[in-house]
Amino acid sequence: FSETTEIGIFLPEKTFVEIELFNLIGEKIETIQSQNYPHGKHTIIYERKKLSAGTYFYRLNSGDFSETRIMSIK
Repeated sequence: FSETTEIGIFLPEKTFVEIELFNLIGEKIETIQSQNYPHGKHTIIYERKKLSAGTYFYRLNSGDFSETRIMSIK
């Protein structure tokens, strides 16, 4: 993505969601989202701000669920 990207999530129940962004060597860059969400489908908009082009990872934590995905910035 260039300026913004969307992170889609579906929650089977109300829960606390935290999404963190990391560089390739595992250093935490920032917390993208950290709040409670009701059950259902949600779209989180992320703006790259001052990040340089490259590959990053984001980790989504919600209850007992955790997932890490790749994010590429052009």
